[in-house]
Amino acid sequence: TPYLPDKMFVLGTDVLGTVLNRLTSQPFFLIAARLCPPGCEATLYAVFMSTSNFGHTVAGMVGARVTPAFGVTQGEYGGLVGLLVFRAGCTVLPMML
Repeated sequence: TPYLPDKMFVLGTDVLGTVLNRLTSQPFFLIAARLCPPGCEATLYAVFMSTSNFGHTVAGMVGARVTPAFGVTQGEYGGLVGLLVFRAGCTVLPMML
């Protein structure tokens, strides 16, 4: 089986994932800037980015609380499948609202 060092995994998921997320959200920001009144583009961008950052912070805090509840701790991954199913459900949840 191929081996991926932990440091490479963290760099790939944390750094590269964040950069790709920001790049994929740029079209939304451009369309929103064109639709808002002239002179408010920077304020609108700041509101969107602060909302996004707040969401990522809350998600990290909730994830830190939920992970041990599924039995996933350092070296113990017995509940990982259930945790991943829960995460997938949380990802789909906003589309249902």
